[in-house]
Amino acid sequence: RPYIKMMNARAKAFIHMDNDDYAEAIGVINDAMATIKDFYKANGVDDSQIAKSRELAILETTVKEIRNKWESD
Repeated sequence: RPYIKMMNARAKAFIHMDNDDYAEAIGVINDAMATIKDFYKANGVDDSQIAKSRELAILETTVKEIRNKWESD
């Protein structure tokens, strides 16, 4: 489930970026990150393991990419 949520959020964020709506793109990513964290917690994953989530790492990198593009436009 976290992988699907991550991929879906990235796709939506890139659509917003294509429309120069960077704030909404970041919002989509932040919402997905919160949903993934909630999913992990609901399934008994502890915080130290959540911090190692590959899906969350990819979404954090995506936010950085969006901000860099936003600043360059």
